Amino acid sequence: MVTFAIDDPCPRLRPVEAFPATVENRKVICLRDQEGLATGVVTLPPAAFFIAGHLDGRNTFRDIQAAYFREFGQILYRETVMELLESLDRNYFLESDYFAAYRRRQEEEFQVAAVRRAAHAGTAYESDPERLRRQIDGFFSDPEGIGEIHLLPEIEDLAGLVAPHIDFQRGGPVYSWAYGALRSARHFDLFVVLGTSHVPLPYPFCVCLKDFETPLGVAPVDRSFGERLLKDLPLNYQKGVWAHRQEHSIEFQAVFLKYLFPHPDAFRILPVLCGPVPAEGNTIEEKHQRLYLDEFLDRLLELTRQSQRRVCFIAGADLAHMGPRFGDRLPVDDALLGELRAADRSLLQQAEEIDAEGFSGRIAGCGDPYRICGHSPIYALLRVCGARQGKLLRYGQAVAPDRSQVVTYASMAFYGTKEPIDEPL
Repeated sequence: MVTFAIDDPCPRLRPVEAFPATVENRKVICLRDQEGLATGVVTLPPAAFFIAGHLDGRNTFRDIQAAYFREFGQILYRETVMELLESLDRNYFLESDYFAAYRRRQEEEFQVAAVRRAAHAGTAYESDPERLRRQIDGFFSDPEGIGEIHLLPEIEDLAGLVAPHIDFQRGGPVYSWAYGALRSARHFDLFVVLGTSHVPLPYPFCVCLKDFETPLGVAPVDRSFGERLLKDLPLNYQKGVWAHRQEHSIEFQAVFLKYLFPHPDAFRILPVLCGPVPAEGNTIEEKHQRLYLDEFLDRLLELTRQSQRRVCFIAGADLAHMGPRFGDRLPVDDALLGELRAADRSLLQQAEEIDAEGFSGRIAGCGDPYRICGHSPIYALLRVCGARQGKLLRYGQAVAPDRSQVVTYASMAFYGTKEPIDEPL
């Protein structure tokens, strides 16, 4: 049902992701909601997508008609627009009273829930515990995986990890390198999991104090550590906690942690979503956001050092996102893959050197042309993990068969020693 009349204020499409696809040999544009509120993916032919692109809250129906006629030389009838609006609203893609009421219900349910549900079980990875264990076993034994019996040298001073947050089907074997390093390390009481937030946050970080459900059991939150962190900060870094509801970058790490450490009391987590690293600019807003980032990381580092807990930091982070799927004009070719490999390796060398500002500056300084998805969690990890050196364990590139996209990612380990690490991988 549509909740506004044709003479009401101009309809507005919610902020959603749009990407091209081919369905039954037809070129279409797909709309997907990264918040996970809209139901499924809506596919639109080019003419319908043109209309949707004008649903910006400023264009009236007559404005859309005029734009359509200029583009296609055809009259756009009211019934056509209304049919599209009804479909978009019914699937929660429009900013409307209908959507607002639905969102309020979902937010209220999330707020009162004791556990953050496994939002991607059954889609991004197996929902059945036994099948999930076999699935992850397969990542370790895969030719690109770390291997079932291959152990890295025993790591007494592991301080942090970078692991992918790409879906398991594409990145599973590379995940095994990060978690293989953890398997070889000492026991940890607390994992501070820093994940990319794919939706906007009010502040640079957002802490969730809910246990994380997985098919392998619950990853319990360290509520006392989290509450102490939040208590000593002047801002409410739980504001925007709704973003945790559907975000996969932390959920995927929780699944691997439960795979490695299945006992209910084996560990606790502190889930922290990371927004964009604020620019060190001249505007008041930029200065405020930078101050918020620094005060959070400084307090997290201080609290970690004061705590009796054995703490490991994990950044759930991918790297480049390129190709028509992400708005580029040309398909992915071998030259681009080589360019990305060289750029990623150079960027990750800054991380290996624990150079947080150099790492961040390399991305921001060139305008982030490769759309690095793990900028903020890796930057945060470099600021707080206390390591003296890092090591790239494995690098991967997931290329779509039709060359419409490539996503790059890596596993890294960070150590508290200056001694060289044997066995380059």
